[in-house]
Amino acid sequence: MLPVYGCQCIACERARENPVYSLGKTSAYISDQGWNLLIDANAEDLLRRFPAGSIDSIVLTHYHMDHVQSLFDLRWGLNLSIPVFGPDDPVGCDDLFKHPGILDFKAARQPFEHFYWRDIRITPVPLIHSKPCLGYVFEYRGKRIAYLTDTVDLPEKVKQWFEGNLM
Repeated sequence: MLPVYGCQCIACERARENPVYSLGKTSAYISDQGWNLLIDANAEDLLRRFPAGSIDSIVLTHYHMDHVQSLFDLRWGLNLSIPVFGPDDPVGCDDLFKHPGILDFKAARQPFEHFYWRDIRITPVPLIHSKPCLGYVFEYRGKRIAYLTDTVDLPEKVKQWFEGNLM
């Protein structure tokens, strides 16, 4: 997030002076033919924006609060089950793991081992961060997009993987 409270670096100063350079919380939503995939869950108005039944699955990059905070409200839903995929971090948000409600946390995904959700091929890639963190490459109908967040740089293995997979 920019600006960072108390930071005086050039990027943070520029973001304070001009809001166009501010960076808030990030998440994404993929929707096609009636299915819906949420990537990270941090929208303050998530419950209003996505009525019951409109989120089919969730993919998490990591378990910092600015990426999972909406799950704390979402978990208390009724008569639903939402699969949640994320990195291997057993203490990530331990309260969510202990009291998941309608959230169905799946086995941790391993880097470079793709899996499918509906017709989307999803390949997790490791990122550099203070917690276990994954980026994802989504492939669907000949299109490919990478979702990489909260990383300083890409690990060399990831750069090589991207080069070998013609990103």
